[in-house]
Amino acid sequence: MKVRLRGSNSPDEGRVEVYHQGRWGTVCDDHWGISEATVVCKMLNFSGANRVESFGPGNYSFPILMDNVKCRGDEHTIAACQHDGWEMHNCFHSEDAGVVCRNDSVPSPEGKHSLYTFGTSISQQQSLVVVLF
Repeated sequence: MKVRLRGSNSPDEGRVEVYHQGRWGTVCDDHWGISEATVVCKMLNFSGANRVESFGPGNYSFPILMDNVKCRGDEHTIAACQHDGWEMHNCFHSEDAGVVCRNDSVPSPEGKHSLYTFGTSISQQQSLVVVLF
């Protein structure tokens, strides 16, 4: 499962986007809270989440992939959290979920975002992404 943050100039905050079955999509903010944000931030190698926040609507051509996400906070991936099912939602992109992660654990060399795969950092210009299997 891949997740990234978009809609901000800072690598530690943004709208949550997930990759499922070959395409990126957004997550609806119904029931979205600090436990869900913590799971996303930890997937991105941050120590946790500071808060949830809106970063505006995502790309309108993207599907809304998850709704009513409910996490305990200790899941290793957002896909392990309870939700209504892939692409099952009653949301608009104005309800896309966002997070502000604690920026105390991911260095951002030269202001670039990083890609993390099993703890290996690879410089990348566009997004902060984690791949979990």
